[in-house]
Amino acid sequence: MNTVVKLTGILGVILGFSACTDDNSSLVRPEVSESGSVIIRSSNSHTPVTSTSTVIKESYLCIDESGASSQVSTPEECASGNVEVKNDTIHHTVTISASSTGKSEDINYSDGVFCWEGSTECESNNQSAEMDTTANKKDPISGDDNNNNNSQPIVEEENKEPVVNGDQMVDQRDQNSYKLIVIGGSTWMGENIRYKPASGSYCYESSDTKCASYGRLYNQSGAKKACPLGWHLPTRAESKAAMDDASVSWQYGGRKSTSSDYGYIDQMGFFWMAVSENIDNSTDKANCSSGSCGMIFVVKAPDYGDGERLFQQDSADKGFSVRCVKD
Repeated sequence: MNTVVKLTGILGVILGFSACTDDNSSLVRPEVSESGSVIIRSSNSHTPVTSTSTVIKESYLCIDESGASSQVSTPEECASGNVEVKNDTIHHTVTISASSTGKSEDINYSDGVFCWEGSTECESNNQSAEMDTTANKKDPISGDDNNNNNSQPIVEEENKEPVVNGDQMVDQRDQNSYKLIVIGGSTWMGENIRYKPASGSYCYESSDTKCASYGRLYNQSGAKKACPLGWHLPTRAESKAAMDDASVSWQYGGRKSTSSDYGYIDQMGFFWMAVSENIDNSTDKANCSSGSCGMIFVVKAPDYGDGERLFQQDSADKGFSVRCVKD
């Protein structure tokens, strides 16, 4: 025989108030909406009032004949008739400031946001709060350190020319500063770039500290957007000159694989080259057998692989470092 199990019973609201005056007319009239929001209507808007509320809301679990349970909105939705009722307790403490209008105004408190009903400032604050909760999320599918799941599309920031002063460059898109070096007559960034485009970039093991120390890792699509205006990904000739220059200081930032594994930090640096470059099958290493491929150059640390340096064809979906060259 089907049974209904009810653990604690009823929906209740316990409210306590303390006011800044002994006048009973300053007390508020609390209500609880169907959504669980606490609605307080002030009968004397000149008087500040502190309200502490505890809201107990019922939820229902439907238990079938095998003992498995699932949540339902109402007991009637449970086909087996075996319903377990649970109670969730929500605590709110609200301070209602005095109003200068002398009018009785409606107040709403919901999801941690407390506002006078109909306030445009309230609506603005709510929108800002919603934006803050969605910022800096990681894309669970691509692994991007960017929030690509918002209903609003991420707009790529306008590319800008950096400000160059002597051997220093300041990227005007994010104000990151980089030292500059000259290799074979070309001006290079002497550090791995840290610019974060709207998509296609990563921090090694999702660590902000590693991003700051080693620069970001980019798939080929992200690498195309990494360099500031007036700068480009290095050509084969420029890359060869850099690899042959023993005075160049490298950051061995490792790489991100297509399966989102990270490796080789402090051991190898992998750097995107211009998209127009193609593999030389007689000399270059082939490390991309299917899908979209691109060219990189690889620099190994002196204590790893004897400091070997090589050109390599690799997957466009992997994450590698970027150093930009002035046009």
